[in-house]
Amino acid sequence: MKKAILTLTVAVAICFTSFGQAPDGFTYQAVIRDAANTVLINLPVGIQLTILQGGASGNAVYTETFSHTTNAYGLVNLEVGTGSTSGDFSTIDWTNGPYFIETAVDITGGTSYSVMGVSQLLSVPYALHAKTSESVTGTIAETDPIFGASVAGGITAMDTSYWNNKLGIEVDGSLTNEIQNIHSVLIEGNDAGLNSLTNIGRLTIGSTDETPGAALEINSVQGALLLPRMTTNQRNALTPVEGMMIYNTTERKFQGYCGFDTTILAYSSIGLTDAYVYDDGFIQDYPAQSFQVSEYGILDSLSFWVAEFYNGFISDGIYIEVYSGLPNTPETFLAYKYITINSTGKYTISFDEAPLLSTNTDYFFVIKPTMPFKIGWLSVLMSNGATPGEHPYGSLWYFDCDMVEFEDSQTEDLKFEIISGTNGPSWTDLH
Repeated sequence: MKKAILTLTVAVAICFTSFGQAPDGFTYQAVIRDAANTVLINLPVGIQLTILQGGASGNAVYTETFSHTTNAYGLVNLEVGTGSTSGDFSTIDWTNGPYFIETAVDITGGTSYSVMGVSQLLSVPYALHAKTSESVTGTIAETDPIFGASVAGGITAMDTSYWNNKLGIEVDGSLTNEIQNIHSVLIEGNDAGLNSLTNIGRLTIGSTDETPGAALEINSVQGALLLPRMTTNQRNALTPVEGMMIYNTTERKFQGYCGFDTTILAYSSIGLTDAYVYDDGFIQDYPAQSFQVSEYGILDSLSFWVAEFYNGFISDGIYIEVYSGLPNTPETFLAYKYITINSTGKYTISFDEAPLLSTNTDYFFVIKPTMPFKIGWLSVLMSNGATPGEHPYGSLWYFDCDMVEFEDSQTEDLKFEIISGTNGPSWTDLH
């Protein structure tokens, strides 16, 4: 007689006889194969299932047989508890496990069964044991000593309905300022004390309608917005943030705190190629940029853009020197700054002693090495011939180490900005 190889999945799903109730059985699925591992498709088979208590060779407490036909995939779907039985399925004590299920098959469809295997039932006993809750009556006493000694153990049904009854020691002396009463703080005439309202997306006062885009709206024909009122000394004691507004009672002025105002006095924003800053002790190569300013102003800062750098600049650094006049002519030194280069991109430097710049006057700045770079070099962004520089009153100059003088490119500019600070951060009168 051919033997069968059984491929099975036990307790794939619990079979509920009615929704919300524990089951009187469970679903069993198996794939039937013969000794050659061939799936037996659309063939009648006899199956005997035996539930064993205590172990894989334990006592048989229930036996059930089925005559079933495999489907197109060799699969049989059985509901344990509904076949031809030997024993009472409902009397199995699922708390007294473990339990195993023994599977025997007759692939000819008869009753000459051959045992194919034994598998332990893991989750099924717990699901079936849940059915015993149907017969529970009365109340269940909580006997857990840990729970009984905890604060939660003293909570009664009355406490859950009137939770304020469970307030113990009131540390701030008030029983009405707790979070459950926060709405009462917002009622007309009530005092919020030192409480704060946070995370409010929009606030509308005096209207039930919201205006899109308005974070705060006051709708009133009987009242006005009253800004904080303070003396000059009180104002100066604040940590100001740009955009603050107050009414100064000392000066009788509405005032706002403004940030640092800047003006770009000269610039060129074209940066399509680069100019080198180089000094190996024999050859020197570095640029200068001449310019005129559009209005009077203090030279607070100067910006330029580093395109590339290689070796030497973190330790050696460069000088930015500013002069009045033009390269190769008698010039007057105005300011300088030493910096190190450790990345590409924009560099904005300020000067310790910022000179005053006047209109209709030539100035220039130089980006030069502080000492020979050994094997290092630096390049800064500039315009190219196809797209000349944007500054109409100056140009890029190159230092010629052979001639020991600068050569004027005439049409090119470094990418640069000359920046003047017209007003520093301060309180400003609004009228």
